[in-house]
Amino acid sequence: MIRKLSLFTVFLILLQVLLPLSNVFATEIQAPANLKASQYYPGNIVLDWDKVTGVSSYRIYKIQDGQQELVKEVSYENTDTTVYNVSEGSSTFAVSSIRRDSESELSNTVIVEVVYPEMESPLNVVSSIASGNDLTISWDKVTYAADYNIYQVVDGTRTLTATTKTNSYTFVNHPEGKYSYEITSYNSRFGESFEGSQIEGDVVFPEIKSPIVTYKIENGNDLIFNWQKANYATNYRVYELVDGERKLLTTTRLNSHLISNVSEEKHVYEVTTYSDRFGESEVPFRIEIDMVFPDMQAPESLTYTLSNYNDINLRWTQAEYADSYKLYQVIDGEKKLILSTSALNTPHKNMPEGHYKYEVASYSDRFGESEQVANLEFDLIHPDMLAPENPTITVQNGNDLVLRWDAFEYATAYKVYQIINGERKLIATKVGNAHTMVNMPEGKYTFEITSYSDRFGESPTGSRIEYELNFPELQALELTGKVENENTIILDWTKEDNAAGYNVYQVIDGTKKFVGTTTSLQFKVSNQPEGRYIFEVTSYHSRFGESPSSNQVKLYIGPKLEAPKTSGSIVEDDSVTLNWGLVQNAESYNIYEVVNGELKLVENTTETSLTISDLEPGDYEYRVVPISPSGVESEAYSTIQIQAEEFDTTSPVTTSNITETVLKEDAEVQLTATDTQSGVNKTFYSINGSEFTAGTSFTLAEEGTHKVSFYSVDKAGNKEEVKTVEVKLDKTAPVTTSNMTDNWYKEEVEVQLTATDDLSEVDKTLYSIDGSEFQEGTSFTLAEEGAYKVSFYSIDKAGNEEEAKTIEVKVDKIAPETTSNATNDWSKEDVPVELTATDNASGVDKTYYSINGSDYVEGTSFTISEEGIHEVSFYSVDKAGNVEEAKTVEVKVDKSAPEVSWNLDDEYTLGAQLPSYKASDAVSGIASEVLTVNGQGVSNINLDQPGTYNVVLTLTDYAGWTTTVEKTYVVYIPATINVNPGIIKGNKGVFTVQVTTPKGFDTAQFDLSSAKVNGVSANTGTKGLEQQAKKGQFKFERENFQWNEEEVELEFRAMLDGYLVVGSKTVKVLAK
Repeated sequence: MIRKLSLFTVFLILLQVLLPLSNVFATEIQAPANLKASQYYPGNIVLDWDKVTGVSSYRIYKIQDGQQELVKEVSYENTDTTVYNVSEGSSTFAVSSIRRDSESELSNTVIVEVVYPEMESPLNVVSSIASGNDLTISWDKVTYAADYNIYQVVDGTRTLTATTKTNSYTFVNHPEGKYSYEITSYNSRFGESFEGSQIEGDVVFPEIKSPIVTYKIENGNDLIFNWQKANYATNYRVYELVDGERKLLTTTRLNSHLISNVSEEKHVYEVTTYSDRFGESEVPFRIEIDMVFPDMQAPESLTYTLSNYNDINLRWTQAEYADSYKLYQVIDGEKKLILSTSALNTPHKNMPEGHYKYEVASYSDRFGESEQVANLEFDLIHPDMLAPENPTITVQNGNDLVLRWDAFEYATAYKVYQIINGERKLIATKVGNAHTMVNMPEGKYTFEITSYSDRFGESPTGSRIEYELNFPELQALELTGKVENENTIILDWTKEDNAAGYNVYQVIDGTKKFVGTTTSLQFKVSNQPEGRYIFEVTSYHSRFGESPSSNQVKLYIGPKLEAPKTSGSIVEDDSVTLNWGLVQNAESYNIYEVVNGELKLVENTTETSLTISDLEPGDYEYRVVPISPSGVESEAYSTIQIQAEEFDTTSPVTTSNITETVLKEDAEVQLTATDTQSGVNKTFYSINGSEFTAGTSFTLAEEGTHKVSFYSVDKAGNKEEVKTVEVKLDKTAPVTTSNMTDNWYKEEVEVQLTATDDLSEVDKTLYSIDGSEFQEGTSFTLAEEGAYKVSFYSIDKAGNEEEAKTIEVKVDKIAPETTSNATNDWSKEDVPVELTATDNASGVDKTYYSINGSDYVEGTSFTISEEGIHEVSFYSVDKAGNVEEAKTVEVKVDKSAPEVSWNLDDEYTLGAQLPSYKASDAVSGIASEVLTVNGQGVSNINLDQPGTYNVVLTLTDYAGWTTTVEKTYVVYIPATINVNPGIIKGNKGVFTVQVTTPKGFDTAQFDLSSAKVNGVSANTGTKGLEQQAKKGQFKFERENFQWNEEEVELEFRAMLDGYLVVGSKTVKVLAK
């Protein structure tokens, strides 16, 4: 609230404006204008003012009793600020501007009235209980409340229990009993609400119930208890009753417990629920189990296999509960334990021939050995050792014999014998199937090979082979020779396969003289004098001797040959005849042409002249080299040089500049003629069959096919044959089309591009897929799904390039995917079915469904109402035509609870049998059956204890429907009664009923007041009658009965130690 300024306040403001006097001469700083105040929260004042240019900050003052108190200083960037926690009452504020060390006058002042609100009590206080005794109190939020105080009220006294900032609070593990709490709101500035809101209530601890326990037996005698989680349970306790005393077996937080290796006898267990807040359940769940050990069964089958022909491998199937197996062998009627093993097989190595009989028993360290055994009986026969087949002999190195044979199945080795003079001599024992004998002499050989096994012995017979060995005959060699470096003789010869080396002989006057030996195929004889030489060569081997002599080679070493003397050359037209003189001792001559410094052999001749024809015009150089009788060229030679003149008989050659026969622009044709001899005279051309015109250049401008013919004539008059070229002018680009449409394709697409060009024809077509590099081709396949951007164009042979076209090709090969909201669970109500189809490419077109084999109809939602199991099939089709494979789900509806029929009587005699019940559920079937007697779960009911029993049968089907049958019946103690007198005569007096109870029930516990016969109470009132009752004797007044029949059935009923006793007797009645 803003009030008018008092005179005193105005005076203070004027005083502030006038002081200090020194500021009169300084640069004036503007004070902030239009200071305003607002209050969005009691005690928080928002001040704002107009911005002052050129200032560095603003100071905010509170003015009280003529004094200004600096509240805060803010940056020049701010033109508003908040002053917090202003006390109740009237407050005055003003603002000044600051520039460096100078301060402006104060702005206009604003007066604000601050009034603190009164804190209210919380409303709508409610409480709730969770986890049995967690008490939560909640309430509506209170304006301005920062905290809430929670007080406990006991006998009118309030004690602070808790403080919370939220509008609820939980007392964890609240004690049992009545409670009273009061909640107030609180603000550190405004204080606490004067009054609080009260809430009262009562915390009652829940009753802890024992879980319903089921059990199963595994591994023969491992007992497993299972139960569902009980409310408020911290853990569960499992007890065993031993001799009437309860022994704690375990405490567990789990919903199951395993008792291993339970002994074979009757066991009684109890399971309770325990809560660390509420204690242990009073009534345990009792389980009675008569543990019977299983009979150990023998393995179902015992089989054998053989390996290595006499290794026996025994195998058998696993027997239930077996820890190990005992293998017996029956020998001569006696059973001998061979081994005990946990495996299901056992090997027996290298067994002898004979009859085998085995037995295998299963064994458990809990249940002992099986009485029955698995039997196996068989005969083991060793294989017959046979001689190896297909023996062969091959020869190596001329007389090394290699003996080979086929491997025999059972052999571990082979024995090789040589038959000498009818006797068999062992020469080798081999693991493999070959044997080599080195450097054998010539002659006849007989060998025999037997197979051998370290298990089965040697074959009785062997495979025999005979062979006659003849040494190889060394053949005569083919010998060649030559002379090098004038006096070095080099001999070469062919190879002999069986030779170990070669002997070189020189034949002198018909006699062979040994020169040397070598293992190579060449022999050199150096520094030989002049003369004629004859050589022979033989091959030899230390085993087979020496071969016949080779052919003879004759060689000559003589004096140096002189260069021949040339006697002129004769050139005629394009041929030349070379002439030279005879050289002494020369046997022939080699004629060479010297071409670029290299020698090219023209011919070898024994003559002293040579004619060379078909020479091109030009200069030629030839060499004449004498050859000695030994074939060696002389170092001396003669040179002949000639010149061949030119003759023009050749026509000129004309070419054009047309390198391409197809052009896309005007063709400037240039004709160029050449003639290397007489020179070109004229060139002529013709266009499209016109007259030939002299000239060498012209232009082709019109589109179309042009035939250009041309020729030239040289100055010697030689006329060139006419040449013709075809030139196509094509200035129009080709046109390319595709075979694609705008539809979606459901299979891979082969795109065909077709280009046409009327003149030069199409050269190539190029395409690009999704912006890739253009590549050449007219067909390609798009196999993967997607929408493709295909661009293409063509170029004709003239080079005209078509503008690129772009089309979209869409491929969707995958059928849509349809799902349903149907589950595999049974439903108790109508089931609305929703079908959802998706297709990531072309999109879903239609969805179809069929119910129980009906015709498919289009749709995505429908409702199944009738009871039963319904087969719902469905599929979808996308816009590309892909049809999804139909899926089938089951929708199961059951609207009916299970039905049960169980006719129970009110009473049953001790030891009787309850009739069984019949339960059925025609639709989903019964999922569980829970039977309890007096609140305890049981698997069957035994009437072996007297008393009153409440039996509850709860049936639940798979849809969740539940049917409950409850019945109370009494199991009574059957008694034998005798009536005295045995014959009732008249209606006066008493008769006595003597009651005899089964063993274990003491008649002293009879309650006389409860004893009745046919509804009539026994006589009471005296100690004598009570003592008689303890002995099972009861007296009744005859007059209280109807004795109208000849025989009357009397039924006795009484309570014995809290249990009903019933007995009956038929008595005879005499007529009055």
